[in-house]
Amino acid sequence: MKTPQVKPDWATGIYIGNGVVAEDIRAKVRRMTDEQVTLAMNDIRETMRNHVFGSPYHNKLMREYDEILEQMSQNCVREYSKRYGS
Repeated sequence: MKTPQVKPDWATGIYIGNGVVAEDIRAKVRRMTDEQVTLAMNDIRETMRNHVFGSPYHNKLMREYDEILEQMSQNCVREYSKRYGS
């Protein structure tokens, strides 16, 4: 019998065992420092090289990579606005 799939409530995350709660990548990236974002980008790029293009895991890494790029661009826009006004 298959386990029914329920859309996660990312406000609280999903308990995945061993005291670990899975969370949405967007929420995780928003809390990262600039240094952590840089390290995550490098780690994802290196990991993608080791997996077949188009595989499910490679696609997951691409989604994470895109989320990190999006957050970096938002950080740049915010910093530019602080320095030079809107």
